Amino acid sequence: MPARTFRNSAGILAALIFVSAAALARGMAASELRIHTLESKVFGNVRNIRVLLPPGYDERGNASKRYPVLYLNDGQNLFDKATSVFNPMEWGVDETVAKLSADKSIPPIIVVGIDNAGRSGREQIFALPGRISLTAAPGSAGKKISGISCR
Repeated sequence: MPARTFRNSAGILAALIFVSAAALARGMAASELRIHTLESKVFGNVRNIRVLLPPGYDERGNASKRYPVLYLNDGQNLFDKATSVFNPMEWGVDETVAKLSADKSIPPIIVVGIDNAGRSGREQIFALPGRISLTAAPGSAGKKISGISCR
């Protein structure tokens, strides 16, 4: 590995350790981001579903606990600038949820981010005939997520 790449990686790792230690020192437990694959029959492609779980989600005592769920589009932009499609910026959803939860402004929540199709996704914005239409009648927006089921 070239020295420059190693230094960059070491710097990123050190920053992550520092931020994690600072969050734990403030009493903020870490959330967990899980990535799942979705094969869309509606759009005929494969994309990621990014699920941010609240701290303690997998603990035995929370097995029957129910959480509110926030669904957001453009999943690759929500949590990490390295996965952002159109510019090197993230929306900071994980940091915002952690702060609002720590302040007790919101309860612990699950955030589900559905990736867009990237630069090739124009046909999803300017819908294909017989599929989703941006000029469709009110109340037809649900067609966008017709291929998604929650269990």
